[in-house]
Amino acid sequence: MAVLGIDLGTSKLSVAVFCDGSADVLRNDIGNRGTPSCVYADPSLPPEEWETGETALRKQVFEPSRTIRNSKYLFRISSSVDIGALSSYRYEKIEFINGEYTFVYDDANNYVTPTVVAHTLLKEAKRIAEVDNGYCASKAVICVPNYFTEQQRILLKQTALGAGLPISDIVSDTSAAALCYAFRKNPENETIIIVDIGGGGGNLCIASIMCKKVTIVATSNIRLPGGEDFNSRLMDHVMKVSEIHTALLVGGSTRIPRLRDAIHFATKCDKVSTVLHAEEAMALGAALMGAKVFELCGLNCRIPLPHPASWYEGAPICIPKETVTAVKTPDAFEKPPSPVTLQKKPQTGKA
Repeated sequence: MAVLGIDLGTSKLSVAVFCDGSADVLRNDIGNRGTPSCVYADPSLPPEEWETGETALRKQVFEPSRTIRNSKYLFRISSSVDIGALSSYRYEKIEFINGEYTFVYDDANNYVTPTVVAHTLLKEAKRIAEVDNGYCASKAVICVPNYFTEQQRILLKQTALGAGLPISDIVSDTSAAALCYAFRKNPENETIIIVDIGGGGGNLCIASIMCKKVTIVATSNIRLPGGEDFNSRLMDHVMKVSEIHTALLVGGSTRIPRLRDAIHFATKCDKVSTVLHAEEAMALGAALMGAKVFELCGLNCRIPLPHPASWYEGAPICIPKETVTAVKTPDAFEKPPSPVTLQKKPQTGKA
């Protein structure tokens, strides 16, 4: 049984598969493990025939207005609450047409909805799995930022179904990364903080891993700044409420040495781990969730971190008293792996 995990990233689309006890990221038709999250909107063609990925990205030089990028970020205009955030971005003209928010992408006033862009990219994900790699998946899981609302998650799930994907669930990026870490490292008892900083922003969560159970005990439900603008004061605030062994870094921006050092200093963790591939971990974790390799708890009873206005006021973060922690002092840093098939670490000393 093949299960797909899809990370519709701000800059790259990653598709992973779990099959026969192992998980791997699939290659596209030109042999790359990541595909640019880019769509070339040709008004003379129906969206089903629009070009995606590398082909669309190459056209940005000649027709930048019709080359649509950052699809995950644009998906935020599915609700009126986020229009203000998007109006200062690339697309200033946002209108409500036929019951859905749209944005004008060229001087000819051609418009498109975020769901059409997402639909086109999800069709590409399906093609990568079925045509390029020969997998006919029984189910698929898509990961999204922690701050996606319930409305946005439902809309994305409906869009995936319309693209022909057997979507079974939506999982937060950081939760998917926690599952990927649990699968690779197989810790018996460890509490980690996942720091996901990509091109579109940052996410945080605290996860407790015990044997075959991953519990999300706290998570951010707001979009945090990405890149070097990441606010380390939030990290310092989190460390006041729980003993955390490992800071797990995912997302492309965590490759920035200065940012990595700042996170290590702020968290005061025993270890800052880059053991997972920064841009592939979420898709792999989504596939693991779909395959139910681990029990994942806490998604339906999220405990949000405080609003940014209260970061500097010492507002408490609620962590359940029954959260179990343990002391572990491994090496301060781990080297990132090469992008190879992710095999489960065998258990030792057990029947």
